[in-house]
Amino acid sequence: MPSSNFHISTEINLFYLIPGIIILLVYSYFIYKYTIPQVSTLIKTLLVTIRSISILLILILIFEPVLTISYKKIIEPKIFLFTDNSKSLAVKDSLKRLSSNIDAIKNLVTTQSSTYNIFTFGVNPKPLSIDSLNKIKYNEPVTNFDKIISLLKNSEDNIAGAVIISDGIITDGSNPIYEAEKLNFPIFTVGIGDSSIQKDVAVKEVLYNQYIYANKETEIEALITQKGFDNSIISASLFEEDKLIQTKNFNLSETGFNKIKFDYTPKNYGEIKLSILTSQLKNEDNLFNNKKTLFINVLKDKIKVAIIAGSPSPDLSAVSTALKNNENIDIIKIIQITQNKIWDNNISKIDSADVLVLIDFPAYNSSSAFSQQVFSKIEKNNKPYLMIVSNNTDMHQLSAYEKILPFSINNISNSYIEITPNIFSSSIKSIFSKSFEDKEWENLPPLTKSTTELMPKPGSEILVKGTVRNIPANIPLIISMNIGRQKSFAILAGDIWRWQLLKAEKNPYFFSKFLNNIIKWLNTAERQNQFIVKTNKKIYSEGEPIDFVAELYDNTFAPIDSAKINLTVFNDNQKYELILEKVKDGLFQSNLEINTRGNYSYEATAEYDGIILKSSRGRFSVVESDIEKLNTQMDINFLKQLAYATKGNYYFLNNIDELKKQLNETLNTSIKEKTITSEINLRTDKWLLIAIIISFSIEWFIRKRYGMI
Repeated sequence: MPSSNFHISTEINLFYLIPGIIILLVYSYFIYKYTIPQVSTLIKTLLVTIRSISILLILILIFEPVLTISYKKIIEPKIFLFTDNSKSLAVKDSLKRLSSNIDAIKNLVTTQSSTYNIFTFGVNPKPLSIDSLNKIKYNEPVTNFDKIISLLKNSEDNIAGAVIISDGIITDGSNPIYEAEKLNFPIFTVGIGDSSIQKDVAVKEVLYNQYIYANKETEIEALITQKGFDNSIISASLFEEDKLIQTKNFNLSETGFNKIKFDYTPKNYGEIKLSILTSQLKNEDNLFNNKKTLFINVLKDKIKVAIIAGSPSPDLSAVSTALKNNENIDIIKIIQITQNKIWDNNISKIDSADVLVLIDFPAYNSSSAFSQQVFSKIEKNNKPYLMIVSNNTDMHQLSAYEKILPFSINNISNSYIEITPNIFSSSIKSIFSKSFEDKEWENLPPLTKSTTELMPKPGSEILVKGTVRNIPANIPLIISMNIGRQKSFAILAGDIWRWQLLKAEKNPYFFSKFLNNIIKWLNTAERQNQFIVKTNKKIYSEGEPIDFVAELYDNTFAPIDSAKINLTVFNDNQKYELILEKVKDGLFQSNLEINTRGNYSYEATAEYDGIILKSSRGRFSVVESDIEKLNTQMDINFLKQLAYATKGNYYFLNNIDELKKQLNETLNTSIKEKTITSEINLRTDKWLLIAIIISFSIEWFIRKRYGMI
């Protein structure tokens, strides 16, 4: 029986409390010593008692008493038992082992079922009753030990020990041994699985560049391992989107490791799926690991740059020449000759351009219709652009498109000043990185800048300020902006051809590097995006959970706290719809299980505050290569290390009786007592208030009954 005790504490010293109680009791006696009319001694005694109780209860309220009750409770120890439910156990000749596993669990649990908490595990630990052991299907797509340790750490039970029955093959999460060492109870592991040496060939890993250029050769290197097939002849093939690219035949090395290199030249750009597949050998135990799939990003081999100029000028000539020298750039020119004459007047070419360069545009002779066409394409398609604002730029016309500019236009003026660049190395290197040394920026000639106030907008970054007559001025000269889906770069002065001319002799590549770095920065896909949806990886096995995570921001990149996000996953034959749930501001997630192999695409739509945003499309594959069947040989070393790290032991399945004996010893030494304490503040206790009211009511009733005044 648990023992208990209680005591009452107050806010006043007993030295004052006890005399106070005595005085109140005496007072109660005194007021009823003589009554009108006279009543019997019994009634007087009753009234004195009731009055004393009432006053005493009020006194208790005044002195804020606290009743503390404490008792000791016996906490029975528990054993947490986890049995592996992953596909790696359901292999050839495994039926007998799986039956033995169930028998072993019953042997451990039957006599002390209340002591054991049973779980299956794979993706997550799941509770299991002793009556449901025969319903274990061994169909979990991955094996995660991390989540077992997390469950044990966070449990409030008195855990005497844990038992893990598994083949020890980790296919999800990290190795949990370090975290397991922090537990204050032992883990006992039981090996179940195939411990024989298998004859096998596997595509272990693939080395490749994540980003490559279309029409440029790259190398894909595969590491192929083998056991039991020394010097056998085998072939390995490279596939692009399931189309054969190259096959190589080779002898399997006696070392067990073979490096095979494929030459690959992508023809298209975008996200491309590649696969490496080895041929099958006779008597090979595991065919699931003969294939590996990966995704690479193929970039355009040529960047299309559209130069739009308000008029022919030295700046136009200098920029065109610098960009022509880059073999990776194709140039489109649209030049306004007069108000009614445009050289190559085909505005639709802008649609195919990757980057726009605006020089002296819009000019004084540019028609409003021409300007509207250009800037509407920038706004509608989020085209990245470089703008050079010169003497010929019409500020009044340009101000009409201020919404999409990286700067605001104020106090338009027709006067100009000579301004020399003053480089902020820490800022400018965010774009030009290692391409330039600080000394290359020195002694640049002045540019011609309008005295119109061109002030950077919030979100823009000032890269270069100006110096006027050798006096530093707080005048922005070069700025950049990367907000939402729009990237822009602005040189707020003209006559930039002077930089090319001055540097031509001592540093002939300066101007070309300067412009090409800007184009490269504008063309990179690493733009900040208000709405991003991605998966946790690219390749999944059948039935493996696919985790989707969305990030959602407003135009200032503050996280959105409430939104409806609908996600669609599809291929030619199937379509899935799901809603992403909020995790925290700006972060939403959901998951999906797909049991059909194939290539899938996904995209999402976000709705908030009347705004609708659409994510870019992503891809992933559900492949026939089941991660749980890539390696089916039991990892005894891991199981032993996990047990020994927690001062437990490793057991074979046929030694379950020894484990049962050790668990019983562990249980007998793990009984704990817990002191449970509860406090009741009598001042706020409703029953005390009710008692005071009742006692005064009874006193009032008796007084009225006997006609007392």
